[in-house]
Amino acid sequence: MNKNRIYIILGIAGIIALIAIAIFLRKPTTPAPSVTPKSETATPTESVIQTPATEKEKTEVPSTQEKKETKQLSSCVILDEEYCKKGKVAKEKGFEWVRIGFNIPGANVYSPTDGTLQPLYFQLPEGKGYPLFYIETSEGEFIAFENMILNPDLEEEMEKGSPRVSTIEFPPEKPGGATTTRKLIQVKKGELIGKISDKFYVEGYNLGIFFPTIKSARQYFPYVE
Repeated sequence: MNKNRIYIILGIAGIIALIAIAIFLRKPTTPAPSVTPKSETATPTESVIQTPATEKEKTEVPSTQEKKETKQLSSCVILDEEYCKKGKVAKEKGFEWVRIGFNIPGANVYSPTDGTLQPLYFQLPEGKGYPLFYIETSEGEFIAFENMILNPDLEEEMEKGSPRVSTIEFPPEKPGGATTTRKLIQVKKGELIGKISDKFYVEGYNLGIFFPTIKSARQYFPYVE
């Protein structure tokens, strides 16, 4: 087995371990809203008259988020249609995982499903590294995006906070060290989550999409064998 293959296998094992730890430790720490106890000397209940919605409210223009969700999805969902079949499949005998590499810098990347997006950073064995984002689905599965550039709108929303942003605490890497806090954001299927970097990261690719099983990869890229 050559050196490159060893690095690939070690890298994949590291990604799986990193994501597994993140999923295991995902305990949102965003404080719950406080509840004010009812007074013992409550005043008599007053009748409340609800005002019917005005015509203006009924015809309210959809938000930007709602507009994004109405975008026509491609056959692979994750990329625009012209790029769906441009990936190169990488597998190793005896392993279930699948990585599909793409060399299409600047192309959009969309969320393959409703789920929780979390940014991480993966350190390669030789010392280099690259951004790693993964989406955990409601079924507990995950899909990872290697070397993706996060959508600036999502980055800003995570920084400022919103109802769909939560936090997670990681334990110290060394005894006595400080905990690390990371932010997560809920995303919808077809939502723009990033772009493909113009920098190569491994094997001459700008983006790698990592699936834990062949079955999950075939849902989006049927040419995976």
